[in-house]
Amino acid sequence: MSIFRKLRDAFRKIAQIPKMIMNAITSAIERMFRVPLDGIMTMIENFKRIICFLQSMPKRTRNVTSGVGNIFLGVEKKVDAIGKSFSAGFNATGTLFAYSGEYAGSRLRCIVKFVQNFYKCVFFYILKSIGGILKIIFLKPIEYIGNMF
Repeated sequence: MSIFRKLRDAFRKIAQIPKMIMNAITSAIERMFRVPLDGIMTMIENFKRIICFLQSMPKRTRNVTSGVGNIFLGVEKKVDAIGKSFSAGFNATGTLFAYSGEYAGSRLRCIVKFVQNFYKCVFFYILKSIGGILKIIFLKPIEYIGNMF
């Protein structure tokens, strides 16, 4: 091995001395301060979180009470709407029964009148039926042929 190589290795070792000193100091500081203070730093971080939580409590409380108030307001409106819809449904059902009764009564009067006048009009009913059958026999084929073109 040459002398220059030995000198170069020596200078490299000397150049590493400050780095070795710095590593030793960093290691000592870490052992002396950072490891014991790590728990304290964790507690300080937890206290910051607690303080942040406590500062947000008024807003959270306001939001919760507002939400509960809105729930009760919604329930009140639903109960009111159920009452109104029940009333409207009852009125509509009453109207439906009234109209149904009127319709049934008028249909019943019409049927009674039809039965009373049946013997007078039976001849015309037969003629109307024969005319309808003839209409179907003659006009429907013409209608079908007309639709084909």
